[in-house]
Amino acid sequence: MPEAAEGLDQTEWARPVRSVGHTAYVNGWYALAQQDGPASIILYARPIYRPIPSFLWWTTVPTLRILRTLAHEVAHHLVATRGYVFEKGEDIADEEALANRFSAKVVASTAEKQSYRVGQWCIKDLANWYYTFAMTDWEKKDFNAAARRFYHAWDLYPDNEEAGRWYWEARARAQVS
Repeated sequence: MPEAAEGLDQTEWARPVRSVGHTAYVNGWYALAQQDGPASIILYARPIYRPIPSFLWWTTVPTLRILRTLAHEVAHHLVATRGYVFEKGEDIADEEALANRFSAKVVASTAEKQSYRVGQWCIKDLANWYYTFAMTDWEKKDFNAAARRFYHAWDLYPDNEEAGRWYWEARARAQVS
C-alpha cells in the first residue's frame, strides 16, 4: 500500500490498516491527483485472486471481484472530484460505507446477466466454504488458519458481518497464542 503523498494526510482507514499489518489485504487504492500526475486507481491482483481457487480463475468470479474493487475506488474518486457519490449534499463522513454501497450497486447491476449471477452464487458459496473451514480451525484452536479463512469469507462476501467479527476475534487470539 503506497505511503500518503508528501503534504497529504492518510485517510482515516489507512492508519489502522497499516498498524495491524493488513497492507497485504488491500485490494485497491485510489490516489488523488498530484501536481505531477492525474488521479489513479491501483488494483492489487494477489489479494483479489488469493481466495479464488485456480479452477475458478477463468470464470466471472475474478471479474466480479475486480469490478467490486474498481467500483469501490471509483466512488472515492467521485467524492474527491465532485463531493458526492449518489446525490449532491449527501453525507460523506463515512466514505468507506458509501464506496461499499456504490460497489455493491454496480456489482448487483452487472449480476443481472445470467453468467454473472452464477459468478455471484460461486462467490457466496465459496465464502460459505471458507467460513465453515474457519469454524473447524477455530475448534482445533488453529487461530492463524481460522483468521485467514474468516477473512477470506468476509472479503468474498462482505455482507457476512459475522465472518468479519470472527476474523478479528481469531486474529486477536492468534497474536496471544
